[in-house]
Amino acid sequence: MPLTQQEISIITDAMMKASQATLIVRERGMKDASWSKEDKTPVTIADLASQAILLHEVARIRPADRVHAEEEAETVMEEAKAQPVRDIVEEVLGTSISLGELRDRIQYRGEGTSGASWFIDPIDGTKGYVAGLFYAVACGRAINGKLSEGWMGVPSGDERMKTITGKLFFAQSGNGIKRWNIADGAEEVFSASPAPSLEEGGRLAVIGSRAHDKIDTPEGVNTDKWQVELLPMDSMAKYAALASGAAELYPRNPSPKFGAQYYWDHAAGALLVEEAGGKITDLEGKPIDWTCGDRMTANEGIFATRSPELHAHFQPIFDRHRLKK
Repeated sequence: MPLTQQEISIITDAMMKASQATLIVRERGMKDASWSKEDKTPVTIADLASQAILLHEVARIRPADRVHAEEEAETVMEEAKAQPVRDIVEEVLGTSISLGELRDRIQYRGEGTSGASWFIDPIDGTKGYVAGLFYAVACGRAINGKLSEGWMGVPSGDERMKTITGKLFFAQSGNGIKRWNIADGAEEVFSASPAPSLEEGGRLAVIGSRAHDKIDTPEGVNTDKWQVELLPMDSMAKYAALASGAAELYPRNPSPKFGAQYYWDHAAGALLVEEAGGKITDLEGKPIDWTCGDRMTANEGIFATRSPELHAHFQPIFDRHRLKK
């Protein structure tokens, strides 16, 4: 069943605290304190502190739900690695926890008996985080394969995108979007300008990864009608940019190198886009299947747009371009 208003408030508060924890780590010059996981990807103190804060509340309010989360407790089995994570968690929450409790919180994955699943990414866009650019803290939830609630914090980024930098977003299926300022917790009015029409054309901002993918636009997109602007950006903050009207298209090709994408990199952002009036499918135009565990094995890439109209026009163009490569 959907979350109650009280439960939504609890997770919203936890998202605020998790976002603030990531800022504290960076402000104290600890952002480079990282080590490699078994898959050779980096994990930071901020990743682990953020996940511990979020999963503690998820476990408390919905123990029967399944949890899919990026980080593993095995990365903090050494006390020297776990202690600074615990210090940040205790400071933000104002309470003491043992190292065992910290590891239990990070590793929590739920009972998995309710039909609902959470997708947690404590820091999406680690390279952007370390570089002082865009990154996101994300928490999404689906019920029987349908997205239900999603939160995305964008603690820092580019001041040119003031509508998303320093903001926390919440989307609930059928109920639109709320937005808060992370610095002081003040709720703000969320609004976005209308998407451009196919008849009139205009600016067409195509957003993509700064770290992984070269933004590749097919021939025929940049025409007299459409003035294409390429926007490289770290993390799933791309979805907040789409929902807020800072971009129109987000194509993401499948990655032979990294395999199927992880749900926690997309769930919260996908619901934001949908509740803002946009549309998301894979590059083939198929709906995203949110029931395959950790990875999106039933889909080929991502194609998200500010409006269904833009999606219907540009998705076949980008898919044909992908298949030609």
